Amino acid sequence: MTNSGPSGAVPRADRIADSRGVPAPFFHSVYEPSAEPPPWEIERAQVAVRNALDRGWFTGPVLDVGCGTGCNAILLATSGIEVIGVDIVPRAIERARGRAKHAGVEEYARFEMADACDLVGVLRGVCAKSVLDCGFCHVLSDADRPRYAAQLLRCTEPGASLVFLNFSEHEVRGGPRRMTINDYSTMLGSAFRLVDSIASTYESTAHEGGARAWLLRYLR
Repeated sequence: MTNSGPSGAVPRADRIADSRGVPAPFFHSVYEPSAEPPPWEIERAQVAVRNALDRGWFTGPVLDVGCGTGCNAILLATSGIEVIGVDIVPRAIERARGRAKHAGVEEYARFEMADACDLVGVLRGVCAKSVLDCGFCHVLSDADRPRYAAQLLRCTEPGASLVFLNFSEHEVRGGPRRMTINDYSTMLGSAFRLVDSIASTYESTAHEGGARAWLLRYLR
């Protein structure tokens, strides 16, 4: 599947995003009614996220950043875990709320439109005990990474876990920016420590067999 980038640019699916990150208008465009579903929308939770759940990596409330249409959040909610999903795209949040209603988990899953680099007021005074970043921070620019890390520190409590699933440096096909484990540790700084690292797969309709990824857990 190929999604067109800004006018005159190489289609984003055919190249790797650089230090400038992926511009917000791209995400708004792929959720337009006339657009093909973006490759990360696989209509179910990622298997790697389910594996992290089975390992006991999530304690509610969970902050799901860049939640898209909510498949991963719904998985957590159906396990009785409170989830707050945030995304910058209104159409994605609308669909996520519809999924929660259809699944009967509105009591556990709340979805809000918000920029993950500016979460003031979104959590309504709640400190997250876990964070899920599934396919989010690999689209950030160098300039936005420290802003994002500051929000993670601000929105979590001591002992909180951060769970990441993003493309790794071992994926050679097109798509978003690759992240090494050192990239995460540099972004997060000394406030968070790596406790688990698993070579995993990020499922995508644009990557047969899934894209190679890191499934990581950091503790604050």
